[in-house]
Amino acid sequence: MKRVLLLIAVAWVASACGGDDDGVTYFVGAVSQSDVVIGVSSKQGLAKLYVCGGDATYQDTTRWLEGTLDNDGGSFAANDGWSATVTRVGSTLTGKVTTPDKRELSFDASAAAAGTIAGLYGVLDDGCMTGVVVRQPSAGDAPTAQGVWCASDGTVAQVTPVMPLVLSASGLAVRVNVAGAQRELTVSLVAP
Repeated sequence: MKRVLLLIAVAWVASACGGDDDGVTYFVGAVSQSDVVIGVSSKQGLAKLYVCGGDATYQDTTRWLEGTLDNDGGSFAANDGWSATVTRVGSTLTGKVTTPDKRELSFDASAAAAGTIAGLYGVLDDGCMTGVVVRQPSAGDAPTAQGVWCASDGTVAQVTPVMPLVLSASGLAVRVNVAGAQRELTVSLVAP
C-alpha cells in the first residue's frame, strides 16, 4: 500500500485531543519494521482495532478486530483466530497482534492529536468493511493515509485518497480499482 502524502483542503474543525464530538477516542500508529499501520477507536470500554497492511502485506495482514479498551489496556479478537492485547499509558497504546499461525506484530499508537484529521475511517461496501487509517502527528504536519477495500468474496484492493483530500460532513473520499473499474467511496470515522 502506498503511503500517500495528503494535501489538504479541510473544511472541518477538530475536536478535543484524540476524540470526536461523540466521545470516541482514536489512536493511530504502526507495526514495528513493517508496512502495516494500526487504527483504534474506543468509547466507554468498547473498541475496534484495524490492522491495515501496506504494499507488501495488504492481502494477508488486513483485519478488523473487536474488543474492549479501558485506561489500563484491553484485548481484541476476530472470528478467524486473530487477537491483540494492548497496554495503555495515557494517550499511548503499546500492543501486540497475534495471527492464527502465532506470528506477532508489535505496535505503538498515539491518540489522534487535536486539530488533525487522524483517525480510523471505514465504510461497508460489497458486504465487507473497507478501512482507512489516517495518521497526522500534529496540525502542522501533512497527514498520510493507508487503506484496504474488501468484498464479501475475499477480494481485496488498496485504497487511494481522492486528492486534494477534503474532510466533509460525510467523511473522506477514496478510490479503489476493482476488476479494472475505478470506484469512489466515502469513508467516515468508525465508532466501536
